[in-house]
Amino acid sequence: MYNHYTATHPRSPFIGQVVVLRTEPAVRYALRGRELTTTRPDGATQTREVPVDELVDLLADTFAITLDDEEAAGLVRATR
Repeated sequence: MYNHYTATHPRSPFIGQVVVLRTEPAVRYALRGRELTTTRPDGATQTREVPVDELVDLLADTFAITLDDEEAAGLVRATR
């Protein structure tokens, strides 16, 4: 039931925006829309706006997500 809500309800924070998380022992990355937040174990955080033309490479380099050309074009359209 909760999965259905988060995937389909219009007020779900996961609808209509990119949401990607990756946690490693020394760092946690969170991408919401075009905002990338990096959090360290000591609580230090750094947030930056990612330019649209860097999103595809960021997903590949930071999150190990490779998009094909169609997916990449869709991502760029969705985040403008």
